[in-house]
Amino acid sequence: MTVPGKGKEFVPFPDSYDGFIAVPADKVRLGPDLGETTKIDLTNKGDLPILYKAKCTSNKRIALLDCAGVIEPGKTAEVNLKRRKAKTDSPDMICIVYTLMGELGGDNALYQWRRVNDQQIPTKNIIIEVTV
Repeated sequence: MTVPGKGKEFVPFPDSYDGFIAVPADKVRLGPDLGETTKIDLTNKGDLPILYKAKCTSNKRIALLDCAGVIEPGKTAEVNLKRRKAKTDSPDMICIVYTLMGELGGDNALYQWRRVNDQQIPTKNIIIEVTV
C-alpha cells in the first residue's frame, strides 16, 4: 500500500479533493467601521497537511492577520480580517490559496510558499466575497 506524501515535499491533489473547507464558504460580513473584525475558519478534513495563504483585493481596506500557515489533518486555523478603511469604492474579495504537503514539507509557511512557486506546484483556491 502506498502512503500519500511519504518521501515527498508536496503531494498532487487527488481527483475530486474536498478535504479543505472555509467557514463561511462564499461570503463573510465585515462592517464599515474602522477596526471592525471578523474571521474565516479553515479546516483540514483530509489526511495530509495543507499549506495555505490568504490574500485580499485591497490591503488598504482590509488587514489579514495569520494569513499563512500549515494546517495538520483534523485541525482548524483562523484567518482574522480587520477593517482599515471605512469607505469602499469596489467589492472586496478574499482568496484562500492552498496545496497539499507531504512528510518532507516544513512548518515555515513563507518558506514553503517560495518552494511552491519555484517548483510550480499546482494549487487550488477558495474565493470569499466580503460584504458590508
